[in-house]
Amino acid sequence: MKFDEFWTRLDELLSSKIDFVTIHDKVPFEAKKAIDAIRIDSDTITTPRVIPKEEFVKVYRSSLDYLESERFHPGNYSKISQNASYIVTLFDHIMNQR
Repeated sequence: MKFDEFWTRLDELLSSKIDFVTIHDKVPFEAKKAIDAIRIDSDTITTPRVIPKEEFVKVYRSSLDYLESERFHPGNYSKISQNASYIVTLFDHIMNQR
């Protein structure tokens, strides 16, 4: 799936309220649309995080270097983004149609 298709599907998905759980640590969070970004709210963070589209692009591009079985491991992207757990969870949700 190309990034633009992912971003469009994510935008459509976040048109309604959906709760997510991070893949690795099983932390519940809510994702909301923002202008060219996604806002993350969770009880485990003190202030909401606004993750710009560019950060999603960086993780997406990096994911192309991994085997499919390794793509959804947040630790693979920790040097690129402190928000890797949230980003990878959203990638997994869209790309695997959960």
